Amino acid sequence: MTQRFAAAMNGMAFPSFRIINTEDLVPDAPPSVTGSIIYQHFGYPIDFTAQYGSIDGNHSMADAYGYAIINTQNPFNPNPSPFANAVTAKALGGHFNPLKIA
Repeated sequence: MTQRFAAAMNGMAFPSFRIINTEDLVPDAPPSVTGSIIYQHFGYPIDFTAQYGSIDGNHSMADAYGYAIINTQNPFNPNPSPFANAVTAKALGGHFNPLKIA
């Protein structure tokens, strides 16, 4: 998101939120500067911590984020699905490495 878009979203009459797993590297993946576009998150950050032992596991929408949204008092999913992480990895062309984003 550009700074202007983020400022407009943050200025809306209704609140917006972004859920962040502190163990997930992906929210930090878009470099703060990509060429001439400056990336900026918007929304009030709400974080949780759930370590699944891999980049894919920590970023899993089903196992990490979906579970945490439903189970706010205990956001770690004790039974993560190996299928969800495999789908994430396949969709990203193998194992995702945010440190290699150009």
